[in-house]
Amino acid sequence: MSQRTHYLYPGMIFARAEPHLVTTVLGSCVAVCLWDPQASIGGINHFLLPLWNGDGLPTPRYGSVAIPRLVEGLIELGCRVEALRAKVFGGAAMWRSDNGLLAVGERNIELSRRLLEELRIPVLSIDVG
Repeated sequence: MSQRTHYLYPGMIFARAEPHLVTTVLGSCVAVCLWDPQASIGGINHFLLPLWNGDGLPTPRYGSVAIPRLVEGLIELGCRVEALRAKVFGGAAMWRSDNGLLAVGERNIELSRRLLEELRIPVLSIDVG
């Protein structure tokens, strides 16, 4: 049987109980990968901006939506929050700005760290900035 593959587009979440090789391309976006070693189930999100401001639909384009939704999806698949472990990638500085307004990558990194800490999900590996 060949390895199942999935390409994760920006603003999307992928979580499955069956093994998959998931690929994506990141710039200032961040991908949070969560894994439950006890259930052998994992998932990944790919968000573009840190915070949903309340306008329009709360989509996983925003980290404040994408991270909790990934956790919820994994719980539905049989994971336990206490068992989840994280790896975080991306958050590049794509545009230089002295006032920080365009520091989207930095803001995405900070949000992912803060939310994972609030959820008490340990970050095992991080490759950001």
